Parts: sequence; structure tokens; C-alpha cells
Amino acid sequence: MAVRKAVGDSVFDQIFHAGERLEQKGIERGIERGKREGRRDVLARQLKLRFGELPATVMEALDAASIEALDRMTDRILTASTLAEVLGSDTPAEPKPTRKSPARKSPQRRTRGR
Repeated sequence: MAVRKAVGDSVFDQIFHAGERLEQKGIERGIERGKREGRRDVLARQLKLRFGELPATVMEALDAASIEALDRMTDRILTASTLAEVLGSDTPAEPKPTRKSPARKSPQRRTRGR
């Protein structure tokens, strides 16, 4: 019966350990993603209870926010009186309205009365 040598630099060992490292990184990313999504969900629920239905832009901003930004917003919900105050500089409360130029009246011809 052949006994396999414990060699740490064989191609098999390198591939095996690379796979372990990739798996660990994937697990860590999954944990971070779960933490962020959990914070986002709790904050969104609190914002809806306090301010009513949220604009889609707010939900998109919460989806893109980091854990740190979500934590700051969660802290501000205790003292803020408006949605904009909660969101602060971390995300815009609502999209800026686009300015439409006022409708121009077509020039009217003046007719001379006879």
C-alpha cells in the first residue's frame, strides 16, 4: 500500500487550498450582503411607518447604500422630522424635478380694426 507524501506544494494541494480560499471569500461576502439587506429592510420598514409610502428613488438609494450609511440613517430616524432629514447627505430624498420651460404662446397677429 502506497503512502502519499504530505507535500504542501503539489498542484492538487494548491488547487484545493485556492478553492478553500474562494469558498471562504464567498461566505464572507454572503454574510456582509445579509447584514446590509437586513439593515436596509428594517430601515425601510421604519421609514414607511413614520412617513408613509416611500418613493421608488428612496428604495433604490437604500438598496445601493453601504452598511455604514444605513446605520447613520437608522440613527437619524429617532430625531428627524422629515424623510429628507433621515436620509441626510447619504442619499437624495426624491429626484429633483425637471424644469420645464413655460409654454410659449404663439404670437398673435394684430389686426387693425376698420
